[in-house]
Amino acid sequence: MYRLGNWFLEVWGDEVVGRGDCYENPRFSEGHFIHTSAVLEIKINEEENWMKLFTYSGSCYVLDFADIAEYGAEGARRAFQSKGISFDIEKCVNLRNQRVEKLMQHLSGVLNPGSLYVRMAGGWSVWEAYFKAAENMVVPIEICRHVSSFSCDSILVTDWRNRLCDWRIFPYGSSIEPYYWSDGLDTVSIENLGGDFTFKGSHKNILCKQGEITVMKHEEYVGEGLFSPDAVNGKCIFLMK
Repeated sequence: MYRLGNWFLEVWGDEVVGRGDCYENPRFSEGHFIHTSAVLEIKINEEENWMKLFTYSGSCYVLDFADIAEYGAEGARRAFQSKGISFDIEKCVNLRNQRVEKLMQHLSGVLNPGSLYVRMAGGWSVWEAYFKAAENMVVPIEICRHVSSFSCDSILVTDWRNRLCDWRIFPYGSSIEPYYWSDGLDTVSIENLGGDFTFKGSHKNILCKQGEITVMKHEEYVGEGLFSPDAVNGKCIFLMK
């Protein structure tokens, strides 16, 4: 059996597939983002809060209720309906919210203001991100993946609304490389849920080990900033500052 973290389900035509960060599968590095083959059966254990996906390829994936992706509820609801399964997906959402609330309470006590905390699936993707803006104020930060015509996918951990912080990286699996780090963001703490990877800093490489938390200081990245209207503290191409 394998495990999917930060998971969601999708309906593809007449089929259902599972997507998420894969663990304990020797075919992939720990935390590699995958989609399964067609799901033939879903077995749900409500007492222990997990479900199993049995797929066309013969694989079995275990999904913890509390690890549902932030926006995974609607897709899962459609998937259960297509399979004729009666299950209240809100149980997964509530367990996820409880887990996140507990984590934010913990981070409120251990982080300093100006600190970003990210949970990463190895060097492949970012699960969740939280920023401590002030004493007793920890807020979740939006994560999105950007596709450029000139480079590989990048991951943006950016507070678009309040503009508290902005941290952007290129994920390469065995390594990540930052390309933007906003003012006022003092440290980034990386909780690595996947395989080991290297943080490529401006002056040195830093190993982020599986199952550990590695703290990066702002001085590990020295960049010129972005000429981009959506970047927090970004340069203005008209004012050149």
